[in-house]
Amino acid sequence: MKRENRVLLMVLPLLCLLLLSAGEDFFDKGLDFYKQKRFLLAIGAFKNAVEMGNKDPRLFLLLGNSYVGIDDYDKAIESYQKGLQGALPMAYYGVYYFNLAYTYGLKKLYPQAITTFDQALAYDTNLTYAYWYKGMLYYKLKDKTNTIREWETYLIVNPKGPQNENIRRALELLRDPNFAFPDGLVQNPMDKSTNQPTIAEPLVDISGALGDYKPEDKEKAEDTSLEEIEK
Repeated sequence: MKRENRVLLMVLPLLCLLLLSAGEDFFDKGLDFYKQKRFLLAIGAFKNAVEMGNKDPRLFLLLGNSYVGIDDYDKAIESYQKGLQGALPMAYYGVYYFNLAYTYGLKKLYPQAITTFDQALAYDTNLTYAYWYKGMLYYKLKDKTNTIREWETYLIVNPKGPQNENIRRALELLRDPNFAFPDGLVQNPMDKSTNQPTIAEPLVDISGALGDYKPEDKEKAEDTSLEEIEK
């Protein structure tokens, strides 16, 4: 074997290790920014982690969540879909599909959101919020029968859920033979409000750190400071 080839074989594993280490560092920095709700910096760090070959199953989920935090729903959807195209542990598929469905709802793609919530439930039956949201989506589609069905299911599978009292009151109105679809029967959390954060807690947040999604940084994503990411 030529000397050049031997040197190359020795250097390649070292380069791979260095890239993996850099990918882990960027992911950790992205996670820190994410927990601080500094979504622009989180996006920059997570994208660098992707380029470095980081394989953490949370990577595209948190990248998508960060894009939702700055109201860039198209990029969020793209991120979730990329994650689903990879080799994820089975436990992650339900969460990815749930957040993908939620983001379709934010874009008012209601039928697509409903189908995707069903995919989430097929992987994880514990994602009971999906029934609540599907009811909201059917309501927006003025489909009374399916709205009632989804909310009744939610009450069964999540008997102590935080929305139960509101849902029971809404169901009483829906079951009235004279019911028509007025505006404002229930508040749809997928409709953007100028007075509230765009997104609330039920977007699945596996870091358990966010709650209120209001970002700390509000510039455009392309203005992300590389120097600050690399600190």
